[in-house]
Amino acid sequence: KNPVDEIASIEMVSAENSLEYTVTKALSEKEKNEFIEKFQAIRFDSYLIGDPMSVNGNAVKITYLNGDYEMICYYWAEYVKNGEAYSVRNSCDEKEFNELLNSFLE
Repeated sequence: KNPVDEIASIEMVSAENSLEYTVTKALSEKEKNEFIEKFQAIRFDSYLIGDPMSVNGNAVKITYLNGDYEMICYYWAEYVKNGEAYSVRNSCDEKEFNELLNSFLE
């Protein structure tokens, strides 16, 4: 949602939801730049049909300089501002998403 130059940190997380999660790995500055490049290459599609879901399982937490963050898993994303989660109806290929995450956890 926010410009790339406003990203403060990127973390791999295991999420119960966008507000409850365990950090698996915080990326270094070098890893962060590499991750952003690879992440932007993944095709995300928007969808408008269906009940709202919640981020769960393997996810990426992108925190911005203003403290807001995005929590993204392969089938759903949420933007969190002041402790409130806002749905972002985007999804991508599960295998491609997990391969990217796993490449930074090795």
